[in-house]
Amino acid sequence: MDSVFDLARVLRVPGTTNCKNLAAPKPVEIIATSDRRYNLSDIEGYLDQVGVPDPAAERRWQEKVKEQQKGATFSVRADAAVPPELIQQYCDADERFRLTWHRQRNDFTDQSQSSYDMALADFGVKAVLPDQVIVDMLIEHRRIHRHRAKLREDYYRRTLAKAHEHMDKTTFVNQSAPQPPPAGATGEPGPEDETLRKAMLCERLSTLLGNVITILRILKVAGSDPTYHLELDGCTVILGNVNQLIDQGRLRTRVAEQTEKMIPRLTRREWDPVARMLLEAVTICPGGAEADYKGRARMLLEDYLQDFDCTADPQNRPRDLRKKPMVVEGRLSIHSADFRQHIFHTNGEIVGPKICASMLTAIGAKPYTHYWPGGQEQNRWVLPAEFDPATYRP
Repeated sequence: MDSVFDLARVLRVPGTTNCKNLAAPKPVEIIATSDRRYNLSDIEGYLDQVGVPDPAAERRWQEKVKEQQKGATFSVRADAAVPPELIQQYCDADERFRLTWHRQRNDFTDQSQSSYDMALADFGVKAVLPDQVIVDMLIEHRRIHRHRAKLREDYYRRTLAKAHEHMDKTTFVNQSAPQPPPAGATGEPGPEDETLRKAMLCERLSTLLGNVITILRILKVAGSDPTYHLELDGCTVILGNVNQLIDQGRLRTRVAEQTEKMIPRLTRREWDPVARMLLEAVTICPGGAEADYKGRARMLLEDYLQDFDCTADPQNRPRDLRKKPMVVEGRLSIHSADFRQHIFHTNGEIVGPKICASMLTAIGAKPYTHYWPGGQEQNRWVLPAEFDPATYRP
């Protein structure tokens, strides 16, 4: 083995010979491998999470600091303050700003004052506030929470530069696009105002996700097991639960499955506000019978059973039809894999084996083992008596 500590120096081509020691040459072999492949964006996202600096980003940051030093000016005063009515307006319009201003961000792993300075600077840049107002806000925030004052101009220039860098990466606010009116800004919003606000949020989300998809509406179908529907221009992506809506990896996978388009990957810091916006844009609609676990299972089964001749003699079926519904001892019997496949083809919804088993159990179906001629075993479900075989004749 080579006595080196730099991993970049131990990479050798498999199939060659390491002749560094001519007296004892060693063959280069592959010890283990897998089919897993990594995208550069995945590695970049991980490096962002663990805080490894990006040299290109550092250079851009330094250039931005130089530009700021040449351009915008502000003064640093120990008694700086922002009008109270302005702070109150921002607190009423943005819950995250309110929690930041009152130093109640439980989602921050780093509770240092520098983290709060950065969060307030991010907010100020996104709101297109003048540099002087942002600096005054940071100074006042430190003072009212009894933290050591920072009166060095270069600290605030660096903080502002980083905030601009964050905005460049996320394109979080597009000032040329219509912005959703903040709740409470003009009194209690009516139904039309709320609908418009959610429509604007969907428009902003489409922009944040690179305009790869156009989000028209996000629905939450209420019920004992609520589901989320992402209505796009051209199709609807059905999401099983809230995790599939706000988890970046799961949402990208579900959208790719339905649209064959891949949403750009964002860093964790970029994704968090997007996830909050996805929840904020949700429109809740009553689910009715189809949203109830039992009711939904019955409706799916009714639709499934209508497509087949359930009364045909099961013993004379060819092998390719042995997973279809059939009657056994006067009761309907189904194969869960065929049922799940039907749901996918008709509704575009992926139902896992465990979810399917839970649905069938909820309506009173029982699992059993069916034996075909020749001794072949098959796991099936016998449906309760309410599913009368005579109802499903061709």
